[in-house]
Amino acid sequence: MIAQQLLWGAGMTLLNVVVHVVSLVYLGRVLSYLMPGEAIAKESLHRAMFLSVAVLILIAIHLVEAGGWALLYCGLGEFDEFPQALYFSIVTATTLGYGDLTLSEPWRLLGVFEAMTGLLLFGASTAAVFQLMVKTLPDPFAGHELEGAE
Repeated sequence: MIAQQLLWGAGMTLLNVVVHVVSLVYLGRVLSYLMPGEAIAKESLHRAMFLSVAVLILIAIHLVEAGGWALLYCGLGEFDEFPQALYFSIVTATTLGYGDLTLSEPWRLLGVFEAMTGLLLFGASTAAVFQLMVKTLPDPFAGHELEGAE
């Protein structure tokens, strides 16, 4: 049974990573097309809207990924209803881990895979948002030298 868990966990992790990376690449392309640098630089409101849309899209990507895990859990008979499986999946992917719902012993290792995958993908999303902020927000340190810096 552990071999099945390892195969399903590794497969879902790989699928989530591919979906996430492809989504980040296309998100960058779409955002660059919709909001060229000149438009973003003009107004603070444009910058805020641009970053807000990017964050909402990233949340949607994470929900799709959690939905994939939820479908797997339902397919394995771990949950009878998709909303319950999705709730468990989101709590697991975010490593919130309430513990009010758990997987049965034969499939517990899948939750660990999802938590590890969630940590990595949320990190990638955080890096993407940071990169967008660097590209769209003015440098708060421009023209200021830090004390003690040589």
